[in-house]
Amino acid sequence: MLGEYPLFDSFCVAVFMTGILVFILGLINNLYVWTKGNGQGVGQAIKVAAGIIFSKKVGQVLSAIIDSFIHRRLFKENILRGIAMFSIIISYIGIIIVNHIKAAGMPELHNISHLTMFLYAPFSDFYFLRTVSEAGFNSTQTVYALLNDGFGFLILVVGEGILIWRRFIKRAYIFKMKWADVFGVAILGGWFVLRFIAEAVSILSFNVPDSIACYWFVGYGISKVIAPLSLHWPDFYLMSWCLSGIFLATLVGSIPFNRKLWHIVTAPIAMVLNSLSEERHIFSKAEDEIPFSKRQLIEIDGCVKCGICADHCVAYEHTHDEHSVSGGVISSYGARLRQKHGFFSSLIDHDPPGKSEQELFATQIYTCTLCGRCKEVCPVKINTRSLRVSMREDAVREKIAPNAVNIALDAAKKVHNVLNYPNADRLMWAEFSDVPEKVYLNKEKADVIYFVGCMTSFSPAISSVAEANLNLLYQAGEDFALLGEDEWCCGFPLIVAGLAQEWQWLRDKNVETIKGMQAKQIVFNCASCYHTFKHEYQEHLSGVEFLHNTEYIHRLTTSGRVEFKGLQARVAYHDPCDLGRGCGIFEPPRIAIKAIPQIEYVELPLNRRYSTCCGGGGDLEMVNADLVNKIAGSLVEEFNGVGVDIVATACGQCKRMIQNAIKAKKAKVKVMDMAELAIAAGIKKR
Repeated sequence: MLGEYPLFDSFCVAVFMTGILVFILGLINNLYVWTKGNGQGVGQAIKVAAGIIFSKKVGQVLSAIIDSFIHRRLFKENILRGIAMFSIIISYIGIIIVNHIKAAGMPELHNISHLTMFLYAPFSDFYFLRTVSEAGFNSTQTVYALLNDGFGFLILVVGEGILIWRRFIKRAYIFKMKWADVFGVAILGGWFVLRFIAEAVSILSFNVPDSIACYWFVGYGISKVIAPLSLHWPDFYLMSWCLSGIFLATLVGSIPFNRKLWHIVTAPIAMVLNSLSEERHIFSKAEDEIPFSKRQLIEIDGCVKCGICADHCVAYEHTHDEHSVSGGVISSYGARLRQKHGFFSSLIDHDPPGKSEQELFATQIYTCTLCGRCKEVCPVKINTRSLRVSMREDAVREKIAPNAVNIALDAAKKVHNVLNYPNADRLMWAEFSDVPEKVYLNKEKADVIYFVGCMTSFSPAISSVAEANLNLLYQAGEDFALLGEDEWCCGFPLIVAGLAQEWQWLRDKNVETIKGMQAKQIVFNCASCYHTFKHEYQEHLSGVEFLHNTEYIHRLTTSGRVEFKGLQARVAYHDPCDLGRGCGIFEPPRIAIKAIPQIEYVELPLNRRYSTCCGGGGDLEMVNADLVNKIAGSLVEEFNGVGVDIVATACGQCKRMIQNAIKAKKAKVKVMDMAELAIAAGIKKR
């Protein structure tokens, strides 16, 4: 009965309450960081989150909530990891519910509030096993006992067993283990170890009949193992339960301070929000205390460093730098943010990072192509691309960004492109075209504008891409124009470099020029330009349709405006990151290719959302050109593996990187832009 052991009654409540108090203090510290996020205020952010949830159908919300517990993506990537995570999450929730329901039905714990009962619930078997008898033991209590030990078994043997095997024995975990990680694993399962021992000691202390004790099957098994020690078990009864209580309190109190434990709280929140809606990137402003949105701060806390991002990272494949991969850099940022902006931790003086440490950290932030493939496989559905851009914005604010960023900005301000070429030379490639200048140049108005992009305009290696697009528009009979030197950089290189408020003037100039032309449609061959217009220009050019050339060619073929003569070749299509994962354009290029007679279409092993990056994105070339070439080389090896004649792609930078790698590896495959492929197939005159 409650009160028979007043010292333990007071101790278990006091210890558990202490753990909860420490948890609350840590929670305040972490939530305080979230309130610093840019965008809406806290109240508005809560209102928006609620709006997202309640604007969806019940089925969508339930699916998102269920997914936050079962981690479908994790199961898809690695079934053992999925089983481990599912076992831990479901079992902890289950044991909390079972113990509370059981405690509520125990006469020993009657006449106390549910709040107080919550504190006693984890120790319900301390009271129950002392008084249980065969006469009073019923089927409901049998279920409670089986569930209690069943959930604990799932956590210890299945959940933690798999994790320990992977990390310490198989060593499949790419990140170096820290003491905080070991502590998190130990404390998560340690409570159950001690609880099972306490159950075993209780069974031996009070001579619980085997017919009853067997339902606490783990504790019962331990009792059979330790029984031959022939100790005076009642002497260890209180001690074992007290140790169990200390471990439980330590576990609860540690949750906000240990990212391995804290993500158990934050990951489901991030997963539900990201499953129901995708947040548009919020560009930080000078007055923002932290250059991250509130959702991004939740995402940072929700990352558990599972390492799946590294399995799909083209940069990590060659660097093996755990600190540059998404999980590593997110973990580092989380610690920095809590230290600098936490409610309590910000009150403590910390030595600022040294210059060399800051420069290394900045290099790690920029060692990324921003391809977004890790976002597609992240179990928590973290928008890693947007998060990385925000990190770069922070690097610019802290003046630790690579010098190449400042060079690119200076070039854009001086000549309106980051390549530092005279903008008047944008149409030098057109001098070799057979299309009459009067068709596309010096026009006051045009229905269609062909936005060439900086790389395609100034790189001789891919000038043929621009020529093919010009030829295609001409043969299709479009009323179109090129902007020439009035075309300025779209802003993409500055955006991904972290120059959050230093690119809008480029957009404003382009918008002004396009409006002056009264264009109804803009066609792009550059995936990054298209991505920027789709995400950042749309509200400034209402009524203007943006089409990538893959969509344009698809429309020409499906509408019957164009027919191809044919091309005998085995052709594969490579999805550019900014066009595919970034804008969701996957099927139009494939349909267009298959519309060309005599072509044998071959799908690459890694395609659509899992397509391999060419290495040329995310401004990586500005900071590590050697790595870019290695990434492109790996992609060419992927092409060689399927034995195709031609790889069609839909991005000038992709073609440039792949073309260079083909030469370096002396591969026989040929790379072509979609417009080049269309022209090579021959367009029938209609």
